[in-house]
Amino acid sequence: MPGNGGPYTYNWTGGSTASNITINGNYATAPNLYTVNISDGCSFPGAAAVFTVNVNPGPSGYFTADVLKGCAPLHVNFNAVSTSSTDIFNWTLGPIGIGGPGGVTGNPVAYTYANAGFYSISLNITNQFGCTKDTVAANYIEVYPVPVAEFNANPG
Repeated sequence: MPGNGGPYTYNWTGGSTASNITINGNYATAPNLYTVNISDGCSFPGAAAVFTVNVNPGPSGYFTADVLKGCAPLHVNFNAVSTSSTDIFNWTLGPIGIGGPGGVTGNPVAYTYANAGFYSISLNITNQFGCTKDTVAANYIEVYPVPVAEFNANPG
């Protein structure tokens, strides 16, 4: 069996010799591959391992709506804005079962709110690397109740 079981030495990309490090990957300005060489100190038979960590970029984006408030039934068109044309968008358009559906996929999406109330909207953006970003806007949509008209006839 090669190696002597340690003590181990570590040599990370960037020069750190700690047994573990935290990498704050910045895909735009830093390399996205980090390597660590691990050795048990034996010259023969030596044990060494090389591990590569790939840091992928996270998605970036937000959403808008064409209408934020109005009377029921309120028809709203939602549009996600992101930095990649390959992103996948998964929406929750309010409380599931209480006027808003969950699991709506696509962009743009539309929904008609039949019931009065406030609706929180969430958007999950997934990029080509499987990285995700969640954006939530609490009470983003306000639907007013339908007014009830009343009148009294007063003959004369």
